[in-house]
Amino acid sequence: AFQGSNILGLGFTMKPEQARELIVHDARNAEVLQPYVIGKDLNQRPDCSASRWVINFRNWTLEHAERYPDCIEIVRREVKPGRDRNRDRQRREIWWRFTRPAPELYEAIKALDYVLAISLVSNAVMPVRMPTGQVFSHACGVFALDDFASLAVLSSSAHSVWTIRYT
Repeated sequence: AFQGSNILGLGFTMKPEQARELIVHDARNAEVLQPYVIGKDLNQRPDCSASRWVINFRNWTLEHAERYPDCIEIVRREVKPGRDRNRDRQRREIWWRFTRPAPELYEAIKALDYVLAISLVSNAVMPVRMPTGQVFSHACGVFALDDFASLAVLSSSAHSVWTIRYT
């Protein structure tokens, strides 16, 4: 199990409509725009779909990120000013990337079509099966499991009781 990405900068995020507009404007933008699943999405949206999208430049250099001018300009305008004031030198210097991108999570799930995810900021202890290819926020616990048997175990009352008792 893994904790999702800590993006540190809401300027990376946008409404789905804005993401669609950016993709229509330049189809290459689809390479850096992904659904962004937060804990609230897992618990409050009937289909658990992402309520926002996120600009994800992964571990790319600034030069590589600048190949996507629409998206880098949004990040430059919305994220960089806050990062420039951050005390952490790395956050100031690598302002176009997430603070904690959770590469170990995405490496573990790259061969999977689905994962099991759960909100870490709720008293609901109910995992859901989610498609990969999304960015999971730091408020999500993600299990690198895609089978229904694991979902059944994690959804069981025995597991729920154990989780409530020991966490």
